[in-house]
Parts: sequence; structure tokens; C-alpha cells
Amino acid sequence: MVDFVKLKILNPDIKGIRNLSFLEWEQTTNEQTGEIKNNKAEFKSLTVEIRYNQYLYISGSLHKYWNSINTGIEQNYNDFHFKDLECSIKDICTRFNLNPVNCKIDNIEFGVNVNTPIPVNEVLRSVINHKGKPFTTELEKKKYLRECKHQRYFIKIYDKGLQNDLTENIFRFEIKHMKLEDLKPFNILTLANLLKRDNISRLIEVLDANFNELLFYDYTIQETELPPPKRLILSNGQIPTYWIKLKETNPDNYFKKRQRFRVLVKKYGKQNIQESTGNLITQKWNELLLSDTDYYRI
Repeated sequence: MVDFVKLKILNPDIKGIRNLSFLEWEQTTNEQTGEIKNNKAEFKSLTVEIRYNQYLYISGSLHKYWNSINTGIEQNYNDFHFKDLECSIKDICTRFNLNPVNCKIDNIEFGVNVNTPIPVNEVLRSVINHKGKPFTTELEKKKYLRECKHQRYFIKIYDKGLQNDLTENIFRFEIKHMKLEDLKPFNILTLANLLKRDNISRLIEVLDANFNELLFYDYTIQETELPPPKRLILSNGQIPTYWIKLKETNPDNYFKKRQRFRVLVKKYGKQNIQESTGNLITQKWNELLLSDTDYYRI
């Protein structure tokens, strides 16, 4: 579901925000002129920033915010339903005296946590690229994160269970949009738009389309048992730079070989990560959209 947002508040009541009793402000000034550049405050999972005493920005995780006001713990590894998203947005707008129509979205992250049948680290290491672009990898004691940066958005995949010291096998797939052009067809421009279930339901189209653009390998494949031409395609295809060079030098051949690689991975692999995990993502998103009444009917 929707997690992180960065909001620019249109026609902000700066004085009213400055006087909110639950906010403690820190100032940043220009060393040469003494002019106040920024006023910043933290509340729950949110950062509130006033720039030059006229621009108001609020950013943070709506998922963590919901947990902080309902459980007292800021975390985002549990299920976050549409009704919880509504609760977060309405609470923020009431607490800060905001009209959701005036809360313009500058950045947004949305995605799902799913329990995969195979270890999350196996899923993560099996991903080669997204639309031909390679992933960066951060691997630490409590972090296994892979990220692919495009011009207007990021693809992020990571081990949510490892990040939060959980025994559960939780895979996180999310997209961070730095520009909202790609989401205009889905009418995602303001907080008010996020209160409409139909708008949120269509975001699965974005998740599914981008997940299907991931290129996976399957390490259960016994390459030594295959004919040399197939072994060559599979061994080359595991190398991210191979796809970069091929796409640059021969785009037509790139798409043909990419499809051939997919077919071989699906045919000779035993895990079928792309299809099984993709189905889990769609299923989870649809579950998160359900209301309490919908659950009762099930």
C-alpha cells in the first residue's frame, strides 16, 4: 500500500502550524545574513519543514504513522490496509488543520510485503536487472536492499524480515516516484486522491507492470546438463553488463535474447520466482483494498 509521501502544502497557514503545541522546532539560518532559512520539526514518523517562512512541506511514512498512533510503535512490516491509509490521512489533516485537496504530492512510495515460499535472500540474488538497468546492492547485518534507479522513479526490493529482526520471510517490492508525471493517468496528485479506493486499486497496474520487467535467474538450473547454446545464453544472461552492452549495440537482438533467456529460466528452473512472487504481490494488494465488510463476506 502507499507508504512514504512528500507533500507540498498549497496556501499554508504558516502561523497556525508554527503554533501547534505538539511540535518542537529547530531553526537553520544563513550564517552571513542571519536570515532564517528553515524551521523543522518531527512528529511521529513525519518531518514538518517550513522554508523561508512561506513554504510548508510534510514528509514521512503513512504506514509508520498509522502504527505509531495505534500501537505506539513506528514500523511498516505489518499489513497496511486501505482503511488504515484513510485513517492516517484523516488524522494528519485533522491534527495539522489541512485540507487534503491542498496537499500536493511531490514524491510517493507504494508497494507490498509478501511472504515468499523461498528465502527472501534467494529472491533478491536472483534479480538481474529492471528494463535492462542493473541494481545496486546494500548487504549488511540487518539490511539486504537492492535498488534500481531510473530518471523519474526507483525500484526497491529488500528483505523486510531481516530489517526488522523478524523470523518471517517477508519480501518487500516497492516503487518510489520522484516525479508524478507517470501517475497522472491514475489521478494521484494530492492526498485527497489517495482517499479514493478506485485510485489506489489501479496502482497494482504499475506494480505488476514493473515487477514483470524484472529479469530473474533461477539457481536451481543444472546448466551442465544443457546443450552448449542454451548454457551460453543462461551464463551470459546472469551478467548485468551483458544486457547493458547488448541493449546499447543491438536493441532488436536484446529483446529477442531477453525473451529467450526468460523461456529457458522458466523451462529449466524449479522455483518459478517471477510468476509465483508476482501472483503474491497482486493477491496481497487486492487483500489490502478490502474493507472489514468484505473480509466478513469471505
